[in-house]
Amino acid sequence: MKYNVFLPTILFVFFTLHATGLLAQTWQRTYPNVSSVNSVTQAMGEGYILGATLNTGNGVLIKIDEDGNELWRREIPSSKGMIIQALSTDTANKCYYFAGTEGFIYYLGRWPYWDQMKKTATALIGKLKDNSEMEWLKKDLIEKGYENTSYERIITLRKYVIVGGFTSSVKKNICESFLHVYDKATGNLAKDIPLKWYADFDAWGSDSIIYTYLNKKKDEFYFITEVMNGNLTSVIKREGTPVRTLSISTSGSNSYVVAPVSNIAFAAILFNGYDLVNGGMKSAVQTIMLIKDKVSYPETFDILSCDMGCMFEKGILDQEGYQLFIGRSGCALYHKSCNLTYVKFDSFFNDAMVKNFSYGDYNPSEKNKYPSTVGYDICTTKDWGALIVGFATDVSLENNGNYSLSNRKGWVIKIDSNGNL
Repeated sequence: MKYNVFLPTILFVFFTLHATGLLAQTWQRTYPNVSSVNSVTQAMGEGYILGATLNTGNGVLIKIDEDGNELWRREIPSSKGMIIQALSTDTANKCYYFAGTEGFIYYLGRWPYWDQMKKTATALIGKLKDNSEMEWLKKDLIEKGYENTSYERIITLRKYVIVGGFTSSVKKNICESFLHVYDKATGNLAKDIPLKWYADFDAWGSDSIIYTYLNKKKDEFYFITEVMNGNLTSVIKREGTPVRTLSISTSGSNSYVVAPVSNIAFAAILFNGYDLVNGGMKSAVQTIMLIKDKVSYPETFDILSCDMGCMFEKGILDQEGYQLFIGRSGCALYHKSCNLTYVKFDSFFNDAMVKNFSYGDYNPSEKNKYPSTVGYDICTTKDWGALIVGFATDVSLENNGNYSLSNRKGWVIKIDSNGNL
């Protein structure tokens, strides 16, 4: 039986917002010389902060208002090309933390193509005040013994800012993951937590983090979910049931995210696995309980079919208790074109609402130049909608290497609670 305890509140809010016209507040924007927008977070007070790459390869942080108008930008020079892939707002200290990568600028998702890993990449992390003043910046960060290090996730706790990503070595033919913990005030590294597989993570309460990653025993894959308290000590560890009927690629062609369900449960969502029984690309969700003596719920398959392949970069919980995901569909394989894809599930991962957005559909004069659109990040808005960021491109040119950053165009869209632009 399906039910939703939020329904009366949702209906009241819906009719209230509809009466005031706020649901109709949608827009699309591009910004001068911005080739891609890879991260977004709510700003303190009004507006949003964007993490982007300029046509020159430099990184840039841009503050915009609720209507998408640019208020200020802070450029960060880079001779190798920079992606600012993660942002976090620290309201208590009136600042923003950001993290990213220098060197990996020619790829479509969190996992770069293996041939791009042959080019040296280093990580970066910084702290920016709300007036665009840089408080500190750490660059050229790399794990010892590896050629490449990339930062791709960030959250803030009371004392620490935590980033996650991957590190790789073409010479050793390995790609591994980690969590790096930094002191918020000084930017000094406090702890390095190595992980075997790529980990996705989120805040749990005000002073804890939860992260999940794939593990393997014999030929079976399963999720491990762990909680670490404010002292960076593991306090809960739960093992999910094996994902028996899906084939999972370890080369990065699948994607998964961790998403909160309640204060005692999180869901590990796998996209783009191959169904060994019925064929085709499928998705699965495994809800993992975090309280003592509770085991994980059985996995649920086929919550979202992706015949052409899906890659989702970010999952969040909105104000109404719905799960929102953003990424792309159609170009999980290198030679395919793709659309920016937005998915909204209810609290029990039922009744998925799927919306595909193409830059060319809303800007028909540029449709031939930008046949593909990639989604990177998402955040909620005050009127129960969402802000989505990404870029438009031509995937066939990207995969042939016959392009420059000027062939991309950063795109920001504001949708309403029904997923309309």
